[in-house]
Amino acid sequence: MGIAPEMRNNINSLFNFKEDHIKPEGLNASWQTSGTKSACLLAFNLWNGYRKKGREEESTPYYLFACGYAPYFFEGIKLRYPGFCKDIPDANEIARTVEE
Repeated sequence: MGIAPEMRNNINSLFNFKEDHIKPEGLNASWQTSGTKSACLLAFNLWNGYRKKGREEESTPYYLFACGYAPYFFEGIKLRYPGFCKDIPDANEIARTVEE
C-alpha cells in the first residue's frame, strides 16, 4: 500500500494498525485515483480476500491490472503467495530469452 505517495500519506484512512484490519471506506476518499483505487483493492484482496459488495467485478484482474501499477502488482502477489510463485522466472529474464 506504499506504492504511491497518496496512499502513503493516507495509509491511516485505509488500514487500522491497532486493530489489524482494512478500512474499505477509504476506497471512496477524494484523493483516490483509478490507479490508487486498483492498488488498494488488490492490497485488500491479498490481505483478506476483500471484494467490494455489489461491485465484485472491480476486484478482478481485468479491472485491477488496467493501470500503470500492474508490474508492481505481480510482485505483491509473489510476496503474498511465495509457495506458489517460487519457480516463476523474472519477467526481464523471460523477455531476453524470447528476444534471443
